[in-house]
Amino acid sequence: MDFDWIIGVFVFMFFIGWSFSYYFAMFQVQGSSFEVAADSGQQKVMDFLAIDVYEAPVKYYSGAAASAVLKAKSLWYAGERNSTIVFRDGESLPCMLDGNDVYWQANVGAGYNYYTILFADANTTLNCTGTFSMTGANLTSPWALEKREMISTAKISEMEGMSYSNFRSSISLRHNFMITIEKASGNVEYGKAIPSGPVNVNSRRTERKVFETGELANITIAVW
Repeated sequence: MDFDWIIGVFVFMFFIGWSFSYYFAMFQVQGSSFEVAADSGQQKVMDFLAIDVYEAPVKYYSGAAASAVLKAKSLWYAGERNSTIVFRDGESLPCMLDGNDVYWQANVGAGYNYYTILFADANTTLNCTGTFSMTGANLTSPWALEKREMISTAKISEMEGMSYSNFRSSISLRHNFMITIEKASGNVEYGKAIPSGPVNVNSRRTERKVFETGELANITIAVW
């Protein structure tokens, strides 16, 4: 009788242990599946907002001059000409396009001056709409193009112009989401409010530059 009792306890403990293992494994698989789906959803939102940007750094040595006009030739090995923007220290400069050349106007300091010419794989209206004279422009030699990914205000506006359900359908996202974009020129929130209570929420935060403004944006995408 004592031996039968020990066997019974052993069998009972075996089934209890097996049940716990089964349920823990099932919940772990479900949690893992959600994490994978959430990561995929966050990437889909980022892929929609992002564009490929080509950056040409320019270093120009000069004496001091006010409202000097500078010129770079034949930059567009990739990207769209209309998207071209010229920056110095994060500030966009007046610029013009003429054939395969880009001109921009800036106050030049004595010594080395640094500029950045950007253009992107994006169909936009013409960004370089300056009205200065191109006569006597100073030729510069941009360095090799650097490709990077930025977010675009045009893509943000396109997202905001769609209803939530239409946007979610357009990127094949099954889960609900909320995206918050924090930037100096103004914050953007789009999506559904995160529900209160015991909800499994996956949140990812990343930083990207904004193509049109050169500012840094903090992007948080929550999926549930």
